[in-house]
Amino acid sequence: MSGKADPRAAGEGTTSRTRLDRGRGALGPALELVHTGRAPTRAVLTAELGVTRATAGAVAAELEALGLIRVDARPGAAGGSQGRPSH
Repeated sequence: MSGKADPRAAGEGTTSRTRLDRGRGALGPALELVHTGRAPTRAVLTAELGVTRATAGAVAAELEALGLIRVDARPGAAGGSQGRPSH
C-alpha cells in the first residue's frame, strides 16, 4: 500500500456530483424540453439531450430540487410499453 490517499475514499457521493456537473449545462435545455412537453419522461429527456440516463436523472433531480419541475413518482405505463415506466 502506498502513502497516497485513495481518491475514491475521499468523497462519497462524488459520482452524483460529477454527473450533475456534466449535465449542469443541460439544465436550461432540459427545462425547456419539459416545459414545452417535448420531454415528458426521463427516457425522452435522455434521448433529446444526448446524455446518459444517469446524467438525465441528475438533471431532473436538480430541476426538481430547485422547484422548477415535479417528478411523478407513480407514472402510468403507456400502452404497448415494456418494462418499468419512466418518471
